[in-house]
Amino acid sequence: MAKKAITRKRRIKSCTYCYSHKLKCDRITPCSTCVTNNRGIECKYWSDNHNPQPPIPDSYSRKTPKMECVEWVLPQDEVYGAKFLYPFFTTSMNDNVVSPKVRSKVILNANFIRNKITEFNKFSRVDVHMKDVLLYLVDSKGSMQNLIDNYFLNVHPIVPILSKKDIKTQALNIYNSVENNLDLNPLDVLLLVSVYFCSLYASLASGKPDTLTETYRCYGIYRYLMDISKFPLVPYIETVQSFTVVNFIMDPNMREAVAYSAMLVRLGQQLNIPKRSMGIHDDSNYLLYLWHYILFMEGSSSVASGLRFSTSKDVFSLVKLPTNPHKLGIVCEVPLDYTICRFKMNNIFQKIMELTTKHTISRTENASIEEKIGLMYRDVGKVESRLKHMFPDRASYYSSSLYIFLHRLHLRFFALEALQLESSSKRNKNFEVTKNLSSKDIFWILDRKMTLRDEVIPLTLLLLLNTLERIVQPNCEDLNWYTKGSTVMQYLFVILRDMYQNPLKEYPLSSFMEPLYASISFDIKEVIMCHQLMYKFKLIEELLKLLELRLAPLWSDNELYKFILVKMVKEKVWGHAEDIIKKNSEQFDRLSQCRLFLLGKIQQENQSISIEDFVTNLEPTLFGLDAEKILIDWLIDI
Repeated sequence: MAKKAITRKRRIKSCTYCYSHKLKCDRITPCSTCVTNNRGIECKYWSDNHNPQPPIPDSYSRKTPKMECVEWVLPQDEVYGAKFLYPFFTTSMNDNVVSPKVRSKVILNANFIRNKITEFNKFSRVDVHMKDVLLYLVDSKGSMQNLIDNYFLNVHPIVPILSKKDIKTQALNIYNSVENNLDLNPLDVLLLVSVYFCSLYASLASGKPDTLTETYRCYGIYRYLMDISKFPLVPYIETVQSFTVVNFIMDPNMREAVAYSAMLVRLGQQLNIPKRSMGIHDDSNYLLYLWHYILFMEGSSSVASGLRFSTSKDVFSLVKLPTNPHKLGIVCEVPLDYTICRFKMNNIFQKIMELTTKHTISRTENASIEEKIGLMYRDVGKVESRLKHMFPDRASYYSSSLYIFLHRLHLRFFALEALQLESSSKRNKNFEVTKNLSSKDIFWILDRKMTLRDEVIPLTLLLLLNTLERIVQPNCEDLNWYTKGSTVMQYLFVILRDMYQNPLKEYPLSSFMEPLYASISFDIKEVIMCHQLMYKFKLIEELLKLLELRLAPLWSDNELYKFILVKMVKEKVWGHAEDIIKKNSEQFDRLSQCRLFLLGKIQQENQSISIEDFVTNLEPTLFGLDAEKILIDWLIDI
């Protein structure tokens, strides 16, 4: 007769190590036995683990052989929010649901090779222990210098919240401690591992797939160290720094940051970072940049979700923005002016998103915000000049990025202004959305008439021209992790729709009023002046090609789906304007000689891919439903 399995009912009070090795445990954290055996960091109690009891007996496992195959499946719930998600977001379809789910399947064939970061799963399960951390440190010693240098060359200029000198000093101390069997500070190790991970992730995004395994391994170490540091329940500046850089490099558009960005602000307040940063008076006040970067992330995530900032005005004004280094006579290794400019834009965005809570805007308030935007154009122009002098290799990349952010801010203001001004109260009451359209019928939206502010189309054209200028810059592949945020599908749709309705309408330089005119670079002016009608067609054509080549392999399925939709709209518009394109074919050749298009041509010669090459199947019915929702979301309705 088989023996009956004994089931323990008393709670185990010893730590896991003492219990499994039948040693006496004094039940403190860490216990004396673990400290004696150099296992202080690993000392855990059963109540700390996911499973509060010892492993399930084999006899029980045999009775439920299918349990190992069970998977957790989260429900796919709707995401609700404000109606201000995109510029010119229409309220006609649904006042609450701002992110229609894409249900169609986009099947890609072997011709299209996606970047390995699209396979990276930051929620993957990891099983890491202290010995794995030590082994990783030993293995990474040979590449330490390259990893740190790569981080401070390709990540730190965008997120300048760490000190290169401090990281290098900590790295030497850590490796010295490992070699001499000395105790380690997990917070120092965490910062170093975070630098390693961001460096590896940036390399992966730049097209070095051989780093995928090491990137996963490093990320597992990072998560383990965050866990033993008890983040976010126990606040440390090091954990806030690590969490900030790691999550920003994976999500530079802040689309997934609504919850954790607000948490970072609270942790920053709890750590008293604002006051501590004000007590530092040297030229490398990284705590000051950390605090404002946390506010920037909270603001960017709010804008990305169409929500009012959760951080109050008082918190925003708690600490002044960093002083531009050139005013202090300081020569920096990174473009801090670039970062300060983004902080300033964030402050203006805070005022703009505040409009979402108001039924009407006074003309005075409206003029005040518009004046601030105008001054921001002037500031970006000054920063652009300094960037060309101090960082010539990447100056155009940084300045075009700033103008893209500023144009987005400006367009968001126009959209909310139109929604909130008294004269807009009767807008859009009679518009009914058709349902269950097939994919061939979705283009009815292109025919819908509306009146726009005169500045909207020129401003959107400038945004797309600056996007092209950003992408064609040479020697910027190591910033692919950041450039992948250039998802401009809704802006492409705005211009395509205008071209469909007004195919012969020209946008010469004279249509770009101040402050837009002063922000136009020489290369962009060359394009506009070459042919004031056909440059729109050439811009769309070349930008779509470069987005396919450079960024499509980095995008998620959702972004790819929307890009395919834009391509379909483009083909519809090109068919509508076929005679105009044929008549002006020589102008296309002339435009091809403009510097911006020549730079793009060089990149296209190195690769050959097309959307048509890798889309092998779309589910027609679902595609029609999804496409209609997305196009309505993009529909200009002001």
